[in-house]
Amino acid sequence: FLYAHATHDAPLRSPPPPPPPPPPPDDMADPASMATAPTAPTAVPAADGSSEKKVIQFSVPNSKVGFIIGRGGTKIQSIRDQTGSAVKIHDSVDGQERIVEFTGTEQQVHAAHALAYQFMMDTDGARPQRSDAYAQSHDPYKQHNQHHQQHAAVQAEAAAYQQQQQAAAAAQQQYQMQMQQYQAYQAQQAAAQQQQQQQHAVVQQQQQQYAAAPTGGPLGNPNPHTNGQTGGEPGAKRMRVEAPADGSVVVTLATVEAVVAKAVKEAPIVDVHTHLFPPEHGDLMLWGIDELLTYHYLVAEFFTSAPMELAPEEFFALPKPNQAELVWQALFVDRAPISEATRGVVTVLVELGLADQLKAKNLIGIREWFSQQDPVKHAEKVFAKAGIRYAVMTNIPFDAAEAAHWKPEKKEYSKRFRSALRIDPLVKGDWETVCVALTAAGFPTTAEGARSYLADWVETMKPEYLMASTPHDFAFDDDPLAAFAACSCIVSTSKKVDMSIPGAFGVKAHEGGCKGTELSTSPDAIELMEKILIPVAEQHSLPIAIKIGAHRQLNPELGQGGDGMVTADITDLARMLKRYPKVKFLATFLSKTNQHEAIVLANKFRNLHIYGCWWYCNNPSIIKEVTTMRLEMLGFAFTAQHSDSRVLEQLLYKWAHARRIIAEVVIGEYTKLVETGWQLTGDEVTRDVRRLLGEAYHEFMAK
Repeated sequence: FLYAHATHDAPLRSPPPPPPPPPPPDDMADPASMATAPTAPTAVPAADGSSEKKVIQFSVPNSKVGFIIGRGGTKIQSIRDQTGSAVKIHDSVDGQERIVEFTGTEQQVHAAHALAYQFMMDTDGARPQRSDAYAQSHDPYKQHNQHHQQHAAVQAEAAAYQQQQQAAAAAQQQYQMQMQQYQAYQAQQAAAQQQQQQQHAVVQQQQQQYAAAPTGGPLGNPNPHTNGQTGGEPGAKRMRVEAPADGSVVVTLATVEAVVAKAVKEAPIVDVHTHLFPPEHGDLMLWGIDELLTYHYLVAEFFTSAPMELAPEEFFALPKPNQAELVWQALFVDRAPISEATRGVVTVLVELGLADQLKAKNLIGIREWFSQQDPVKHAEKVFAKAGIRYAVMTNIPFDAAEAAHWKPEKKEYSKRFRSALRIDPLVKGDWETVCVALTAAGFPTTAEGARSYLADWVETMKPEYLMASTPHDFAFDDDPLAAFAACSCIVSTSKKVDMSIPGAFGVKAHEGGCKGTELSTSPDAIELMEKILIPVAEQHSLPIAIKIGAHRQLNPELGQGGDGMVTADITDLARMLKRYPKVKFLATFLSKTNQHEAIVLANKFRNLHIYGCWWYCNNPSIIKEVTTMRLEMLGFAFTAQHSDSRVLEQLLYKWAHARRIIAEVVIGEYTKLVETGWQLTGDEVTRDVRRLLGEAYHEFMAK
């Protein structure tokens, strides 16, 4: 019983080879180096062309076919029933053998073959006799093994082909990704080149305008680096060069003025120190023309030219409208308002749309306009015109008139105003005033009582910081711990400090409840600061803002206008910065002489932030000099200005004038930077300018 033919799989359908990839650009990988598509293996088709069926054909001697068919076809039917394979016996060709064919799945045809072979073997209990040559060439087991070997070879060839196809597909996909990346790169390069060309065209146009036009610039003032003489006739005004609308455009020498001027003009202001009150605080809010004219700056200037016969007490005894009329006549009618304070009033009236009444010197008409304004709406209008986000007030808990607006019930007010808790009596050593306030509020007149009193006000006001104006004779000793000499706490009082040791200037605090934390019979300013102010600041994480250099009541006859100025000893501040490294200090200085030393101090202590040009330094020439020094030594780590306004409308002139001066200084510094070769964009200018006008304060407060 012999195999006559090998067994074959149904045909394999080869997928079409992938299309050839497009030629890559010169700087990309050559797709020829990628895997090439393999040649699909050929397969012998099955008899019926089916892709699912297997066919086995073998030769059987004519004398043995009947054993497979069985009586009445019972055995051949049994093979079909048991295996599910189709069985077909072909007619003999040579009269000696016939072909038996099985068709079905691989499992079915092999089962059918085994069963047919079993029927053949069971006919007479022994295998049929055959010659050795016949057995060797027609051994069914050998033929069966050959079938499996051929089948395994075909499957291996098909698997290898599939792997080659997958590799080719992966290579094709990688090539397509490379092409997409290259095309995206080309598009970016083209867009960048186009943008550069556009920027170049804009810069060329602006440079041509800059070179051809007379001087003036976007500020209305000459560029400080051109002395007002670049192009055109001396003294003429230059055509305005507009700032590019796109903030990412690089700033050039031709556009630096316009870019900085725009940034300064549009920057929202944080006014970190004022003496303003919200409309909700009633008469405490000062506003209107009479308040502007009788502000102590103008009153002091008025008395420089007033007749000697007019005594200050007689002036202050007059109703406020009459005082205002005297100042108006002397400073606005009899002479030009050229001082910074009087020019400020002119700016206010022009900003409020009162230029016609101002030209006519019509004080009555100006008063009439103010009388028609609603205080709440007017305050919002002033803040909006001045471009101010919010202003920090100065709130004094020791003043009964002010305290009434906070206790027993806090009055709600506009978010345009934020509070600051003023504690001048503590830095003046005025324990008597503190005791009066403690007694009135029901607190004991002790250090603990004073700390609890301030903590209560901190909870009520939610202040930005604690603040005070130091007296002209303020001094902070090298060793304030001398006040604790009687206590039992182990606290170093050595004046010799090794500054090479990190944190060496920090001093261990006294333990709670020790006798040294209580006040002496007559506590001075240092003791009140050490035992009351500093503990409250540390407990509530509140900075301390100090104003240094005022000489109060230098000429008492002039009231508030009689305050003067001293050059302070800045080393007192340095001692506080070293002694209290965990406390943040904000400082402003009244004397121009102190400014340089203060800048150096801010450069050495990160718990110090200097702000503004206060009072007598709030003049254009001094603001310009001080701001330039600060930029040159501190970069943008300071707040350029605060208004110190007491009258609402002063916000309009103080910030309009300050913006112009700050812009001029920043233009000069940026011009030098661009000339040096630094590339600068409009967005970077806007970022830095906003630091000067409030964001540096926010960054310091967030430390």
